[in-house]
Amino acid sequence: MNRSKASTLGRPWLGFTAVAAAAALPILRILANNPDENLSVPRLVVWGLGSLIVGWMVLWVARRVDARGGTGRLQASVVAALLVVLMYGSVLGNALKLDEPWIRLAVVVAMVLGAWLAARWGGIQRFFIVLPFFLLVAPAFDLVKDANARGEVASGPTASVEFPPPRLDAGPNVYWFVLDGYGRWDVLQALGGDYDLGVELANLGFQVDDKAVAPYDYTDLSLAATLTGSYLPELSSFGELRSHAQPIVDGQPPVFDWFEHAGYRRLLLPGARWPGWRCGPPHSTCLMGSRVHLEDDLIFSMTILDPLLDLLTFGSGDRHAKAVDPVLAVESAFAIQEQDTLEGRPHLSVIHVMSSHPPYRWLGPDCAPQPSSILMSNWLPLTDYLDAVRCTGVRTLEAVERIVVDDPDALVIVQSDHGPRLQAETWQTVDSEISTDTVWLGVLLAAKLPDGCELGHGTNTVNLFRIVLGCLGGDRMDLLPSRSWVMGGDWDGAGVVPASPDRGEG
Repeated sequence: MNRSKASTLGRPWLGFTAVAAAAALPILRILANNPDENLSVPRLVVWGLGSLIVGWMVLWVARRVDARGGTGRLQASVVAALLVVLMYGSVLGNALKLDEPWIRLAVVVAMVLGAWLAARWGGIQRFFIVLPFFLLVAPAFDLVKDANARGEVASGPTASVEFPPPRLDAGPNVYWFVLDGYGRWDVLQALGGDYDLGVELANLGFQVDDKAVAPYDYTDLSLAATLTGSYLPELSSFGELRSHAQPIVDGQPPVFDWFEHAGYRRLLLPGARWPGWRCGPPHSTCLMGSRVHLEDDLIFSMTILDPLLDLLTFGSGDRHAKAVDPVLAVESAFAIQEQDTLEGRPHLSVIHVMSSHPPYRWLGPDCAPQPSSILMSNWLPLTDYLDAVRCTGVRTLEAVERIVVDDPDALVIVQSDHGPRLQAETWQTVDSEISTDTVWLGVLLAAKLPDGCELGHGTNTVNLFRIVLGCLGGDRMDLLPSRSWVMGGDWDGAGVVPASPDRGEG
């Protein structure tokens, strides 16, 4: 028996344990990457057990074949192949920005063949066997670090503000659309955009603030300020600011608390990963239609199953469509209202649409839904962003048109939380006098308000619900002066820098 056979076949537990580590790797990585998605751990464990059983069966066959040849080559190749098909084939395909499922599968096959060729040497065989154990360290570390961070965030302070008391009589239904990363029209126009959602909404009777800005350039910070009607503390670092904002978004912020005390039932299309924005009792009902479980989607997107599914469905049907489409969300809201037995109870529908923010869901002239395998968290190229903005605008307009027809008394808000997060050097290639601060902070803001209520001009979205709740409660609130900040420097330890977007002064 040669050295390879003695070291590999003589220790069967090592090969089977390596397969177990490889099967656990995508499960731990999914949990580490999605700490606030309320994932079903038992469902992920079932996926892991399925991979484990298949891996062990293949390894058992490989051991029998290796035994006849006196080598551990096939066993080592099985472990490497499992790492490729469960994670690293998809990682490389994403890194190369490959779209076609056939090409993504070819990458996986090439990586497996490469592992097989490399495993002819005993040292490489042993490397493949121990590799999964080292790869488990990173997601395990991330899970521990996130658990510690969550403990620190949970103990942080929250902001509050005194909103006017709600009226005793039932108010109108309220629909709040948050279009993530949807830039203000002057920014989109400078980038080459040709679809003006603000004009379309104005034609439906909406008030449109064409100089609206956001207080911050990141979603959780901006929405935390909007949901409290107050700016966050002027802290010195971005990390400190985020630790203050996160409990607001994760919990029951003052705006949601006001609607609950006013008797509103909250309906939700969650586009964010925060506990407070998940749909479920007792606070909110989900507006998503039937779709595959999130755990299944994450497993598909990380493994060889995703390009296989794309091929089986011939690219038709987006598994995420019902979770991101505002038209389907409004239809769900109407269905819930019709079936609601609590007569006279108004509804607050919060529809967070991520499609204009990476990963882009709809692209191209026909706004074709993109399969999850090619979705990238990348703001470039600009043509893709402009496509996504146009398609998101078209779908949002259709949703709003249905509300105007079927719920004409409703109060409707359409806003973005921040603009496109383009790098300064990218914006400098655009022939425009608009400042970089305006690119990041210039936002769409339009509202269909009751008679006598004014949205204003140059509004900072921190004042949005000061205006809206004043309309619903009857007592007007003082508006805060418009101020904005952006994150300065790198992500780690970045400072908070005052910003000067164009608010239309002068």
